[in-house]
Amino acid sequence: PVNEKATNLITLKNRWDEYIEWVGGANYNQAPYAPYYIPNNFGLTRSVMLTRVFDTRDSTTSPTEGTRYALSGEFAGLGGDFTFNKFTYEIRHYWKVGKSQTVAGRGTLGYGTGGIPTTQQFTAGGIDTLRGYQDNQFRGNRLATASMEYRFPIAKRVSAAFFVDMGNAWYDGGDAWKYLGVTTDSGFRVGYGTGFLFNSPFGPIRIDYAIGSQGGRTHFGFGGKF
Repeated sequence: PVNEKATNLITLKNRWDEYIEWVGGANYNQAPYAPYYIPNNFGLTRSVMLTRVFDTRDSTTSPTEGTRYALSGEFAGLGGDFTFNKFTYEIRHYWKVGKSQTVAGRGTLGYGTGGIPTTQQFTAGGIDTLRGYQDNQFRGNRLATASMEYRFPIAKRVSAAFFVDMGNAWYDGGDAWKYLGVTTDSGFRVGYGTGFLFNSPFGPIRIDYAIGSQGGRTHFGFGGKF
């Protein structure tokens, strides 16, 4: 901690991803993907991540007012198999409406350079980023997402929200086919819907129903909202 509002963090990563065998679906170990896929996506990652957080929210679990900024940079190549940089900026802001309603907004930007393996690329899709789409449906070395929610209580332990999400993760560079699941399409996707948060004895439980460009999807999650 720097003071009551600002915090600096240092994270050291020593991560090993190993390819075991092909089970089903597209076989990225065969032509035309081989010999690129396995060397570019499996191996040892050693990195250091520096993060600066500034937080003025009135609560870390159920905020109604204030702002949280987070800026981080991850630098890989400290003796591992991959060399890349990832920069992420996120802002969350909360407006109190009346006695018990809240409007919450969040925006996230991600920028990466170098050979980022599949499992460590930016992702979008799912309950935490882009509802109405599959978990981690979009991935790449670029990220831009935004969410807005109107939250209000409906019972003692139950609250509801109307929301809209938009954004995408995509690959900006050549030879995108070497990386599993990435796309060069940077067009924004949109999802909207309603959700419920239950404060159970085992912790918060979230249920969201969102409509995206491919139809409706129900999302389940544990833990508080952003």
